[in-house]
Amino acid sequence: TRTVMRPLSAHEIVGVWERGAAQAPLDRALTLAEWAEPGLPRAALAALPLGERDRRVLLLRTRTLGPALDAYAECPRCAERLTFRLDADGLLARTAAQADDDTFEADGWTVRYRAVTTLDLAGALASGDAREARRALVGACVLAATRDGAPVRADVLPEPIAGRLAERLAACDPAAEFALDLTCPACDARWTTVLDIASFVWDEFAALARRLLREVHALARAYGWREDDVLALSAARRAFYLDLAA
Repeated sequence: TRTVMRPLSAHEIVGVWERGAAQAPLDRALTLAEWAEPGLPRAALAALPLGERDRRVLLLRTRTLGPALDAYAECPRCAERLTFRLDADGLLARTAAQADDDTFEADGWTVRYRAVTTLDLAGALASGDAREARRALVGACVLAATRDGAPVRADVLPEPIAGRLAERLAACDPAAEFALDLTCPACDARWTTVLDIASFVWDEFAALARRLLREVHALARAYGWREDDVLALSAARRAFYLDLAA
């Protein structure tokens, strides 16, 4: 079921920033998802596949700021700053519904698995070791495993099978990670970068919230208005009063 949501108000954008400012990236992603789907408990959002969580966040962003995403990247060879525009509607079109689970078979092993969730990532990162984190992530996503037909625990998968399964996990939820192929106009270097939807949207909302609070400060000093009064104004009316107060 596709989610229909309304845009965030200026007051709500400041609220998102205020709540998420001290949070870690995974928690911020869930905070954004909560604003996108206020009727769904945080625990349920944490159990969604990453692509589905980020689809909701991106939908919230398009409802609030429109479909055009202005992004930038730095060339790894010459440090040239590239600016480019992405279409949120096009990204959303790539988030077609995925199967609830998938099956991987190799060398007598059959493993049924599901997509990675925020909860899985949080558990894996808690290990503090890259190899252990990957194993924990793979283990969390395994629904059932057999070797030559005999059931096997997820935590005893041999490294070659766990490694190949990790690659399959990355492919089973394409909406969880958008790879962008870029070319530097200055030195012609080519590279691939990954767009982290939740981090991108957070940065946009945080920048907008700080701008709104600067506008509150300016208009409060000029007219003695309360924060709620300033944030309740339309963007056009705030801009008009700011020009008068300048």
